[in-house]
Amino acid sequence: KKEKYKGINQAQINEYIVRNISSVSINSICDHFELPVNKLYNILGKKKPGDLIREERLKIVKKMRRQKASEEIISKASGFSISYLKKI
Repeated sequence: KKEKYKGINQAQINEYIVRNISSVSINSICDHFELPVNKLYNILGKKKPGDLIREERLKIVKKMRRQKASEEIISKASGFSISYLKKI
């Protein structure tokens, strides 16, 4: 029996994270690719999905802070709460 997630790779998962960064979660990745959580971790290898999401969100925060965007706009774009943004 062929596994339906054989063709899914890390690049596709990264692309999905970037495209859906404001609302992405480990569950939404699994739902989108029809993957059990353990398969998602297997595909990503050493990288944890939560870390990938956080890294992408931090890139947005850094870029938007350089552009002097408000915390509210950064929050909407990155998916980080305003209270969390105040800590980083």
